[in-house]
Amino acid sequence: MNTLKYIIGLWLLLGVASCGSGNDDSAVIHLPDNQTDPVLDISPEQYLAGKLDTGRYALRTFEQLIRTTGVLDVPPEGRAQVSAYFEGYVKSLNLIPGQRVRRGQTLFTLENPAYIEVQQDYLEVKNSLDYLKREYERQGELVKDNFTSEKNYLKAESDYRVSESKYQSLRKRLEMMRIDPDELTDTTIQTTIGIRSPFSGFVTGVNASTGMFLSPGDVAVSLLNTNHIHVELSVYESDLSKVSVGQDIRFKVQSDLATWYDADIYLINRLIDEDKRTVLVHGHLKDESLARDLTPGMYVEAEIVTKQDSMPALPEEAVVKMENQSYVLVWNDHGGDENLSFERREVKVGPLYNGFYPLRNAEDFTPETTFLIGGVFGLITE
Repeated sequence: MNTLKYIIGLWLLLGVASCGSGNDDSAVIHLPDNQTDPVLDISPEQYLAGKLDTGRYALRTFEQLIRTTGVLDVPPEGRAQVSAYFEGYVKSLNLIPGQRVRRGQTLFTLENPAYIEVQQDYLEVKNSLDYLKREYERQGELVKDNFTSEKNYLKAESDYRVSESKYQSLRKRLEMMRIDPDELTDTTIQTTIGIRSPFSGFVTGVNASTGMFLSPGDVAVSLLNTNHIHVELSVYESDLSKVSVGQDIRFKVQSDLATWYDADIYLINRLIDEDKRTVLVHGHLKDESLARDLTPGMYVEAEIVTKQDSMPALPEEAVVKMENQSYVLVWNDHGGDENLSFERREVKVGPLYNGFYPLRNAEDFTPETTFLIGGVFGLITE
């Protein structure tokens, strides 16, 4: 190829003026009458006027892809249906769908006089527990010295155990009501409780309003956490053997078809949909910070990279396809002193990928073989 560059350089130094002045037939490439002749001579004027170029094949990476579609989703723990463990009337609720909330933030408050009873019962049991414990311990010492009956000891033990169980039960109940048992006193008893957000995310639905009575289990607010968004793809069972955990995924959403997001396969569902004959492939984003630009439920177009091969390749411009065959023009260095001689050669190529054809019969050429890159189609098909 260095020899070819030297020849072209001489043309430029000598100034091939004819290719840039007027209408000169020398600037037009005429094929011989016998179009089956595989050899083609090109003059300096024709080479420059045709804006031709040359090059060698080079190794490039080719991917085998499965093209599919799917949707974006979040894991089950990323969705919450917020309800109350305790019935009550909604005293305050200031949320709208789409609003961002923080973990631990009060979503709404409930009011019910029954909350007072729970707090009173807790304080009463707490105040009596110390006495019952001391009495139980005292009766234990007395029964050892035979100063009291075993019946009195067992009665003291029973009273203490029952009170301790009730104390722990009421304490857990207060914690579920988001009332701190350790801070509760006779002067801090409250009639309202706050229902808090289990995680940071967005409000997707509000099913309650101020003054509404909520029973346990009634869903008041729906929340969504998009921090761990993932992609769910449908893959036909015929392609199932080609996919495996860890393979790369590229996908784009309908709102921005120019942007590709990178993910990889995390799980492959082994249950085949009987109607569609597909399986679900679960992928995780490689950069989860990009989840802020995505919304669960979005439709996606995706590519799963099942295999990567490094192969000799030629640019699309170097290959001409005619009648189910592919051809190239190869410099054979056997032309005249001034002309360049190219030989038409058949090649075997794979599918076009990113502007390049994989050269499947590279063994028929050498790494130094020089191919005509630009203008090949016009020369071979004339």
